[in-house]
Amino acid sequence: RLALAEDHPDVALDWIHQALKSDPHNLTANEDYAALMLKSGKAEEARAALEKLTEWSPGNPRYHYLLGQALAKSGDAEGAQKEFETSQKLKASAPAPAPVR
Repeated sequence: RLALAEDHPDVALDWIHQALKSDPHNLTANEDYAALMLKSGKAEEARAALEKLTEWSPGNPRYHYLLGQALAKSGDAEGAQKEFETSQKLKASAPAPAPVR
């Protein structure tokens, strides 16, 4: 994730490919791949990864939000709106974090 955050997409993509080779269902690697594809302007590749993520973890609002971004960039405004609404509903229904003592 550091390589992705520091704008080293080649290094990040190598790490992601290695992680996915050993575990194709690795949520973190799939999310990082989708984020990298979005950042690179490859919305269709991002969409495919995010559709898998929302299938594997349907209660994760971040995955729905990112899928909405990918759909919007792909020109699917209706699909994007649906995913943004799903993300908001999931956020609203999430339990509040426990207070730090």
